Amino acid sequence: MALTILALMIAGATATDYLPKFENVNADMFFFSAVAAMLMIWLKIVPQQKYTKAISWDILITIACSFWISKAMQNSGLADGIAHTAINFAKNWGPVGVLACIFLITTIFTELITNNAAAAIAFPVAMAAANQMGIDPKPFFVAICIAASASFATPIGYQTNLIVQGIGNYKFVDYVKVGLPLNILMFIISIILIPLLWSF
Repeated sequence: MALTILALMIAGATATDYLPKFENVNADMFFFSAVAAMLMIWLKIVPQQKYTKAISWDILITIACSFWISKAMQNSGLADGIAHTAINFAKNWGPVGVLACIFLITTIFTELITNNAAAAIAFPVAMAAANQMGIDPKPFFVAICIAASASFATPIGYQTNLIVQGIGNYKFVDYVKVGLPLNILMFIISIILIPLLWSF
């Protein structure tokens, strides 16, 4: 029964664009996972004593704190200021230097705030830099997309990182040990291949 509910949850979340729309109901992954959880409880698949034990409160607190840090960095203008300063400094090294700087900034922001916020901050800065240099901004946009998706070095970089941290009982430093080399590898490969595939 539990596997059936899980399969229905995945199928519903996958086919959400083709399902009928209901007023004030956003039938996304969160909706179907909430329905699946309620079915698990209603059908007594999950014992009553395990309701609260299944919740990793430290993970939820970390997620909540990361949201507030993200909002503070955006609302205060700190993130925009860092991005503009770094890219203006990188212009001395030409388009490739700016590309590397945009990738690094987006990666750092992705690890500290959300990937969507990191992309939203880096996008207009990259566009302005490309216009000032008179080059095609497409390589910068590709770098932002890749860097915003490469959140390996911290558990707060993405929600699934936090989920794995709770289940696997990992520490913050474990993500740095494994994720930082992956981030460096992504950076090197991207800086080499992006200019070859998308010219400035």
